[in-house]
Amino acid sequence: MTQIASQPALTRHARQRCQQRGVRASLLRSVLKNADVEKPAHNGAMLVSVSKARAEELNIDDRLGRLGVVLANDGAVITVAHISGNRRGKVWRRGRR
Repeated sequence: MTQIASQPALTRHARQRCQQRGVRASLLRSVLKNADVEKPAHNGAMLVSVSKARAEELNIDDRLGRLGVVLANDGAVITVAHISGNRRGKVWRRGRR
């Protein structure tokens, strides 16, 4: 698994998306701390998330298993996205522009 700093750097885009999507800093830190799913994203970035089984086991927040975080090579958070249904990572693997 990718090593994540306790206070990850957020890009301006990531801060905007967190605000627009109602993702608090505590939820973002929980996803980064407990992420057990990694998928490659566009340009070497990585989509990390918490599996639904792990999210239920942790019982931190109902949204924990439905939130994906895209990380740059240097560990900075590029964006956050709500994941629904079977689309987990599919868009990121194709490298949508």
